[in-house]
Amino acid sequence: ALRSDDETLRPAEPDSPLKYLIHQMIEAGECTHPERPAIRFNEQELSYAELAIASRKLAALLHQRGVRRGDRVGIYQNKRLETAVALYGIMMAGAAYVPLDPAAPPSRTAFVLKDCGIRHVITQDNKVATLAAMVADGIALDCLIGPGKPVDDSVPTFSWDTVYARDDAPLSDEPLMTHDLAYIIYTSGSTGTPKGIMHTHASGLAYARWAASNYDLTGTDRIANHVPLHFDISTFDFFAGAVAGATTIIIPEMYLKVPPSYAQLLAREKISVLFTVPFALIQLHLRGNLDAVDLSALRWVIFGGEPFPMKHLHSLMAQVPWVRFNNMYGPAEVNGVTNYTVHANAQAFLRMEVAPDYAHVYYRPGDLVCDQGDGTLVFLGRKDRQVKVRGYRVELDEVEAAVCRHDSIEEAGAYTLPDVEGSRRIVVEATYLAEEVPTISAITSFLKGELPAYAVPQEIHLVESLPRTSTGKIDRRALELRARETLTLAPEGNEPQRC
Repeated sequence: ALRSDDETLRPAEPDSPLKYLIHQMIEAGECTHPERPAIRFNEQELSYAELAIASRKLAALLHQRGVRRGDRVGIYQNKRLETAVALYGIMMAGAAYVPLDPAAPPSRTAFVLKDCGIRHVITQDNKVATLAAMVADGIALDCLIGPGKPVDDSVPTFSWDTVYARDDAPLSDEPLMTHDLAYIIYTSGSTGTPKGIMHTHASGLAYARWAASNYDLTGTDRIANHVPLHFDISTFDFFAGAVAGATTIIIPEMYLKVPPSYAQLLAREKISVLFTVPFALIQLHLRGNLDAVDLSALRWVIFGGEPFPMKHLHSLMAQVPWVRFNNMYGPAEVNGVTNYTVHANAQAFLRMEVAPDYAHVYYRPGDLVCDQGDGTLVFLGRKDRQVKVRGYRVELDEVEAAVCRHDSIEEAGAYTLPDVEGSRRIVVEATYLAEEVPTISAITSFLKGELPAYAVPQEIHLVESLPRTSTGKIDRRALELRARETLTLAPEGNEPQRC
């Protein structure tokens, strides 16, 4: 049992000025609102007091098993109530938590374990066989926490019942600093090798405090945790929620696959703030039967990760007119950058004031260059998805947006493939809305009225679904790679063929 009156557990004082670590937000909540729900999952919940106590018990076990300041501990499990206990307990032990995508290929997981030097993993029963295979292949693990069964005799394993039943033990007196690592999130590296993005307590807490202030979060808010832990959006759900003393509701993965059930859950849990990806919102709008549920508690929807097709965004906003919509976007390295109202084309121009009411205006072309110091700029590439097709500059995002404006199209992914003339041709794969499949000729005819001739796709493929990353974004790289695998170039002078 988790008891908030256990005298051996000493939370931080509520008015202490030393709240400079992420997990201190939970301990502060234990003091100021101990009975308020902190985390909910499948109608089970942990209060702030229960979450703090459970996290300290986990931290004590990790410390007993050799975890020290600066170590990395993996979290290799599907979302559950213990997800919050895992990440806060790891940080309380002085370590950094590293989310491991439970759906990733074992080879990628093994790479992250090696690359990050992870020797302690919090996991679940259905991952034991995978971890056992990794151990057999040479991955060294010192401890597993979570499963009810061991990997093998060489790796000590502790169940959650063992964690919760243990007596608390004092941790090391070695203090943590704001620059100590709090979490590491792995993303797809540009070289094809996953790269770990390191965030300190100062970084994570600064973002959480900004988000709590910017979105007016309070202790009455109920924040939906839609995305998995290895997607950096999750730091908003857990950390900003903790700063505000709000309740974070972890959405079970099975609900995300059935939009009507997802909508009913949002209504039943009285979700007030939702941060997710456009794909999830599109599915809710098109298939969630939103008119049949009470979403009156919902006040703010935040989306990010990829562009939101405007026709779907405008339609959804009209369906829930009382809700504010925000686009937060940014690379994992900086947590997030937000824009609420963006005026057309304003972000493409740089204004430099030279006198009152007078400014020089410069256009940002979006080229990435390296200054050589002698006046020479070396072109490195583009920061957007602009490509050259037969000498013309084409924005692939514009192509996708045009395709999505067709009444029968739901989503689209655009990419380019080489042609035999040394240029590129535009290819689009799209999902459709109607039961009757639209014709390619009808879509092409529509696009001729939306795009210049050189930007009209040379190929359009209608598919039932688009490949997605584990964080819900359209995997455009996978689209292109899949197309390349089926492409063969015919002898010079002939058109490329698919095999």
